[in-house]
Amino acid sequence: MSASDPRLSRQQASPLAVEGASVALSAGAGCGKTTVLTARFLGDLEGPAARSLSSIVALTFTEKAARELRQRIRHQCREKIAAGDHPVHWRAILRGLEAAPIGTFHEYCGHWLRRHALEAGIDPDFVILDAAVAGSIRDEALAKCLRQWLAAQDPDLIELAVEYGLGRVRQGIADLLVESSSGLLGEWQDRLPAEVVAIWQDVWSREGRPLLAQKMTQAVKPCLETLSHYESTHPLMRERRAFLLEHLPNLEANLDREEWLLAIREHAMVRGAGSKVHWPSPEIHEIVTANFKAVRDAIDKYFDKCQWDESATLEAAEQGLRLARLALRARQAYNLAKRSRGGLDFDDLLTMTLDLLRKVPEGHRPDSSTDLAIERLLVDEFQDTDPIQSEILERLAAPESLTGRLFLVGDFKQSIYRFRGAQPEIFQDFRDRFPVAGRHALTENFRSVPEILHFVNALFASTFPGPETALNPRVAGVGRPDQPAIEFIWATETEVSPSAGPKPSAHDRRVLEARWLARRLRQRMEAGWKVRDRGTGEIRDAHPGDLALLFRAMTDVGPYEAALDEEGFDYHTVGGAAFYVQQEVTDLINVLSVLEDPFDQVALAGTLRSPFFCLSDNGLFWLTTSRLDLVEGLEDADQIDELPDLDRQQARRARDMLARWRDFKDQEPIATLLNRILDESGYEAALLGESLGVRKRANARKLVRMARRFDQQRGMTLAAFVARLRADLKRPPREEQAATTDEEGNSIRLMSIHQAKGLEFPIVVLPDLNRRPAGRLDSTAFHPVLGPLVRPSREPGSVPTASTESDVDANSRQSLGWLTYQTLEQRADEDESLRLFYVATTRARDALILSSALSPADKATSPAMSLLDERFDRETGKCRVQLPAGWSVPAIRVTTERPPASGEPKKGGPWPFPLIETAEVIEQAEEVVEPPAVLIEHRPRFIELDPGLGSEAATSKARLNRLTRIALADPGWRRTREPAKFVARVVGRHDPLLPSRLFNQLVGRLETWSRGPIAKALAEAEVVREDIDWSIAWPPARTDASVFHGKIDVLFRDRTGAAQIVNVGAPGGSAGRDRLSLLLAMHTADAMGLGPIRLGWQWSTGEEERWRSEADFDPTSIDLAIRTFFNEGSGG
Repeated sequence: MSASDPRLSRQQASPLAVEGASVALSAGAGCGKTTVLTARFLGDLEGPAARSLSSIVALTFTEKAARELRQRIRHQCREKIAAGDHPVHWRAILRGLEAAPIGTFHEYCGHWLRRHALEAGIDPDFVILDAAVAGSIRDEALAKCLRQWLAAQDPDLIELAVEYGLGRVRQGIADLLVESSSGLLGEWQDRLPAEVVAIWQDVWSREGRPLLAQKMTQAVKPCLETLSHYESTHPLMRERRAFLLEHLPNLEANLDREEWLLAIREHAMVRGAGSKVHWPSPEIHEIVTANFKAVRDAIDKYFDKCQWDESATLEAAEQGLRLARLALRARQAYNLAKRSRGGLDFDDLLTMTLDLLRKVPEGHRPDSSTDLAIERLLVDEFQDTDPIQSEILERLAAPESLTGRLFLVGDFKQSIYRFRGAQPEIFQDFRDRFPVAGRHALTENFRSVPEILHFVNALFASTFPGPETALNPRVAGVGRPDQPAIEFIWATETEVSPSAGPKPSAHDRRVLEARWLARRLRQRMEAGWKVRDRGTGEIRDAHPGDLALLFRAMTDVGPYEAALDEEGFDYHTVGGAAFYVQQEVTDLINVLSVLEDPFDQVALAGTLRSPFFCLSDNGLFWLTTSRLDLVEGLEDADQIDELPDLDRQQARRARDMLARWRDFKDQEPIATLLNRILDESGYEAALLGESLGVRKRANARKLVRMARRFDQQRGMTLAAFVARLRADLKRPPREEQAATTDEEGNSIRLMSIHQAKGLEFPIVVLPDLNRRPAGRLDSTAFHPVLGPLVRPSREPGSVPTASTESDVDANSRQSLGWLTYQTLEQRADEDESLRLFYVATTRARDALILSSALSPADKATSPAMSLLDERFDRETGKCRVQLPAGWSVPAIRVTTERPPASGEPKKGGPWPFPLIETAEVIEQAEEVVEPPAVLIEHRPRFIELDPGLGSEAATSKARLNRLTRIALADPGWRRTREPAKFVARVVGRHDPLLPSRLFNQLVGRLETWSRGPIAKALAEAEVVREDIDWSIAWPPARTDASVFHGKIDVLFRDRTGAAQIVNVGAPGGSAGRDRLSLLLAMHTADAMGLGPIRLGWQWSTGEEERWRSEADFDPTSIDLAIRTFFNEGSGG
């Protein structure tokens, strides 16, 4: 493939024709950059000036990207062979392709170091330590250092430990050891605190304070806009307006004039300057009042954030240098530990390669060997490079780094890996230094329909200005004007007034949004959602596998899973730190933790409850509560009478297997032990029986491979492996799940935006759009310009606070260094948040949905939502800004009304009930024992199960029970704060002659109810129905069936969307009667379309009040309950 290939567009062919200049190709999302890279690679291998395969180096940032590029090249080679185009040549290329230098940065640097091992002073057979092994060696080296420093009473350590605590100091040193840019620590160890403070002051003046000023300027823009359009008739307000219009535009130029800013603040007031009658309308007066308040708040916030303590600043500089000195010594110990094992970690591969390249004299090639000399260096995703990688590239390409040796492809708009040290400005810097002939751009998008691109262009025009950032469509739409490609969904509880109760929590909002979103997706699916088939190009109806929900963070996906499940969708959650959040990985870590520490109660509980041993909640409860702890309970499982038989068998099996596996601990390799556990337990078979079982088994096997790499290091024990895994559970690294061939099939995917990078989907949904950015709670940091930083300690006796906006602890003494660092980081985080937003929106091919739980009046709290509000009207979807000439205005549908629930939910997920409440029910529950079979010669034709209609309906107990049911069914009970007054009202309406003794009992009974396991769930319920009459013939379809009649006292929908039933037991009634009534009520309610029924609750109100819960109401359970009922003599 060459520049003349007709399959390439003009934009794609243009950079391939460049000669004598290095190329920096800015490739927009979906514009075919991999196609261009493949063409460049193949073009260098053909023609009279063909280069050798070994002289063309192609670098990517992931092994997956390298595999894709190699596969593309292989496919093109085979096409050339099939076409008869120099088949001998291309067959030779195919044979050598596997050995060609196509791979990741780390892989290439590893090969480079092996070739120059003698010069680097290392063993050429060094082992590359993966992250887990390197982490264990690092932790072991740091622990050894801390013991030595404590024994020697090292002054740096003692000073820091007294001020911050040893745990925080240890974590701070560990963070610096893994920080990629902390290789520059050595430049700071000999500096004086005053020098460091001077650097902070300089950076604050040049960058920090101007950034705060920009925020202030942004906050006053609405005020300027309002005042420029409207004028007051009041003389004083006219004067204030003129002053503000003159001075507000000059805020950033007068930051040092405190009195000038205070004067602006004084003029931004409506008090004493007229009222609403002096403005064109009352609404304008309200807008001006709000604008003035925003100006005052912005100035106050600026003053507040600019305050810093000189003594705290100097002290922080001293503490930072102490921490740097300790980190450098710990790094030396870590390096010695690695060398003693003959290993290098990933950072070593880069830093040692750079050290070698820096020794090459200027103007010389880094490797002059003819068979290894680099003639062309191609780099994909160059926007994700860090300073070390970029310098390596430049030195590898020297001295022709600007004149043709480099071919860089990137897009600064898609740089989303700051956590890896990536700096998007590096790509821009290289691009600016390249000759003009080498600066090219791809803007023709082959992925998304025009409507999506029009929206993306309009949304990000001010964020990414310039002629090379707008995307131009090259594919046609799906041709459904009634189905706009862009939709906003703003979920609000419109029927609830603002004064109805406390403000909903973030979780409650997500639950509401998720329910709206799932219903809307179901609604559009059923209406025939059209997408273009990627394989055939034909228009077809969408299926669930076409949908992807992309999240900024994966910590709150539960409500969305529940809502999708309720609407009958199959889904697959990939996750952000995907590998370590998978349940099968957690199960294996729990088993290994128990083998290493038999007294780890939490890990033991997880192991017993997992598919390894499948103990029930009931069994786990009795094992834990019947003895001193769970460990002792497992040992004495045979003696615990309350333990169900099946749980007893499983407990014996668990006890024996864990003891046997523990005997092999440290006697055989960890990987062998893990294989033994998987083989003997049958765990893998259990995984294969679950949804996505192949992927889950692959994840389990991936953990075995990780253990095998651990075994390859001398002296690594199970304890070290478990410690590493537990640390990774707390702070998960970004470890991908194991690859499988069955992918996601027809299920909706829930994944992080980072994981979606490089992928595309017919329909993309961006939920939780207004998610507030997470606050930073780190105590230490390293910044290449500011150096080592330590958060100032709090004043004695104060309580720590964290601000999600500024991350400033209000009780800390503010250090200028930390203030500057936070200001710079907050701006960088906001910028990356918008780049993440861009990446997410450009994953969509045919449809894009943006959603959040907020009303038109709610304030935007995320950068993404703020940008959307700036560019579009949230209520109407109309574009607020003037677009450049020739741009199309996107059509947007806005959904602000609750979508209807599907008539027949297909699934009812087993969402867990709160553990404490479950434990209370288990403790009070009576074991249901299967009764002996009885022969019922004359089954009654009609059986009354309604407690209010029995023969004892007039007794005091029945009277009290009837009033209890009436009160619970009254919606007022769920809102009352005065139970006695409420009960008096109920009694006055239904039983005015009730004796005071029974009245007091009724009040006490309802107060007891309010402390029960479901009172809170019922109070928060979305739908509540009371006093539901039911009848059913049982057994079904039998001529001798009996007709049972009863009532459901309360039915409500919990926050998962499933239904729960509550019945109040009959006075003095039998347990068998109550249980039968509950099971038949659950069965009938489900048949009536009131389901899915998740749980049934029976509240017995006799002398000893009890709660009983039921989850299974299948015919077998009902038949068993009927036999018990008749055995008790209740049915005769």
